[in-house]
Amino acid sequence: NFANAKRIVRTESNYILSRATFENYETMGVEQYEFLATLDYKTSEICRELDKKVFYVKDKQVGVNCNPMHPNCRSTTIPYFSDMQGSRAARGVDGKTYSVDRNMSYRDWYNSLSEEEKKQMEILAKMDKNKVKDKEQYEKIKGVLGKNAPKNLEEFQKVKYTDNNRWGLFKSYKKSIEIGEISPLASFNLYENVSKEIDEKLIGISTVNGINVVGRSNHFVSRVIGSTEERRNGIDIDKIFDALTNKETNILELKKFKNGTSQK
Repeated sequence: NFANAKRIVRTESNYILSRATFENYETMGVEQYEFLATLDYKTSEICRELDKKVFYVKDKQVGVNCNPMHPNCRSTTIPYFSDMQGSRAARGVDGKTYSVDRNMSYRDWYNSLSEEEKKQMEILAKMDKNKVKDKEQYEKIKGVLGKNAPKNLEEFQKVKYTDNNRWGLFKSYKKSIEIGEISPLASFNLYENVSKEIDEKLIGISTVNGINVVGRSNHFVSRVIGSTEERRNGIDIDKIFDALTNKETNILELKKFKNGTSQK
């Protein structure tokens, strides 16, 4: 497929460039070279560790101490001289390129980032690594949600990786539509807002008969929204609050089932 072809072309191009570079080193009498990785979130662990390390040209081994180290490798080498000065490029989590001191290694650069930037880098790396599988998953989700699916793969990955709670909520939303608990016309935005309102208004209250509300099921979110397919009207959350806390509420006896208890 296209992804495999792209990987092969990129890796082979890196290999050809590396070979030509070392031929030039030998022609010019360069004795030592410096391994240079790319300062961004895509760089592999092995290239991160090799960054700024110096080797003798006579000892170079592709995949050991010179590029390409692996498929899709973007690393390169430069001649090494002990008095080298200047700067090198780095790319932030916002995609913008900026300059840092040329003597700064990948580890030095990474350690200079804020905790938030490091967190964002990990998310971006995971998104990039899983892009092929995520695209397959996204296409399946579009088949279920139609126009209510995230508008593109990038938006889908943001939902999946930037917030574990949001991803769990999205999966519950998708399942609720699949089994007909809510209408396919109900958007994830609606599902998310209703869930948030439930958590804000109902979680933590005490019912009129002294029960502390500590959580809610995904099915409950669906019941609040309602479904034309199941001929269930939605329920106003403020009315639910009133039913749970009003002294006039009619409370039926507690019923026990194999999987728990229920009270209406």
